[in-house]
Amino acid sequence: MAKDHPDANLIGIDKEEKLVKEAQNRNQSNQITFRQDDILSQGHLFEKLDLVMLNNALYYFSNGERSKIFDYVYQSLRENGHFTMITPLANHGKGREFPAAFNSFMCAHEDMQPLPTEKEIKKAR
Repeated sequence: MAKDHPDANLIGIDKEEKLVKEAQNRNQSNQITFRQDDILSQGHLFEKLDLVMLNNALYYFSNGERSKIFDYVYQSLRENGHFTMITPLANHGKGREFPAAFNSFMCAHEDMQPLPTEKEIKKAR
């Protein structure tokens, strides 16, 4: 993202200090700021953003927490800002085998949640 948009100011946020430090160590751009933060305990970011990306993270949050995350994201966006999210969905059309296997794996871990369904995502927004 930094390479393709050299004028952008980017912020990476993670709850885990270890992951933030790893991202800082790997970072080769001065346009990315990394911050350890728990977005569920924040009202909003310091500044309004043009774009928020949430990739492959929803399985760390319960349905109720997912709604809070979406609220946080939309409060953090500028008036014409954009939100993009990448996540596998449970019970969604083609390729049901992957979400089924993924859900089995997630449910075996205490800190992981089942994948959301498309209906749950639409309801949480």
